[in-house]
Amino acid sequence: MTNLALFEDDGSENPGKVVRDILLQLFPSQNEKAEGSSDFLRNLDDALLADGELVKAVYNSVINYAARRLIKMAQHKHRKYSGDDSYPGESLDRIRSFLSHNTTIDATFQNKLSILLYTAAKEHRNRSKALKEQIFNRSKELGARCYICGRDLSFDDSAGHLFAQVEHLWPVTMGGSNVESNMKLACRACNNVKASYVDAYDFHFEHFVSQLEEGDASFNKEFNWEFKVASYLKAGCQCAECGKSSDDGELKFLRLNTSDCWHYLNIQPYCHEHYQLFSSIRGGQTE
Repeated sequence: MTNLALFEDDGSENPGKVVRDILLQLFPSQNEKAEGSSDFLRNLDDALLADGELVKAVYNSVINYAARRLIKMAQHKHRKYSGDDSYPGESLDRIRSFLSHNTTIDATFQNKLSILLYTAAKEHRNRSKALKEQIFNRSKELGARCYICGRDLSFDDSAGHLFAQVEHLWPVTMGGSNVESNMKLACRACNNVKASYVDAYDFHFEHFVSQLEEGDASFNKEFNWEFKVASYLKAGCQCAECGKSSDDGELKFLRLNTSDCWHYLNIQPYCHEHYQLFSSIRGGQTE
């Protein structure tokens, strides 16, 4: 039976993120340009002249899946074995037992992973309503932009797409903590799309391909907000040219290769100045 008092503080602000970081360490891609990936993926990346970006996307997507699977397992164990009929620390013991008997993860990492997963499962049950209200009210007085898209937020129209919502950078459902440093303001549209995703690689990026030209009546429907949020997150919510963040203004999209269609690996967000500059250079293309 585990001495639960030994594991009340694992020292990590977002234990779910540390779980993913450990998986990245245990199962490295070797080289983001494809060395160490499977032959078919390396060959496909080369054939599409993706410069390693396709390999990177697939690799990170699979790592996210593995982290999510372990975190959800831990939440299941904690929910099932932390009630009145359970002894203190039973859910932690169950998590440790699962890793031991159902994975071949290096034993030297299993104990730390068990503690992190247990902490993530506990955090999932915490609430942050009061802190969210504080952040919202403080930002309402000062004004703010969505940290994802950079649009000015509304604090009055609760039904509008631009209504301000306090969003967890690393989702609580994925082992994020209810602390202010893990919260930022997003518009309703971006927050609804990001949901419990941790980054751009959580999206089904392979769906994000449009055959349409920018002037087509159905273009905005095909190049939808999910497509845009994934692209914002892939670029770190900043201008691909100068690094100016969404805090400085709305980010807009251009294609990297104008002879190719709009797809996940062919678009980048830009600040107003570089959007205007490159749009002119590339023949006036717009989003």
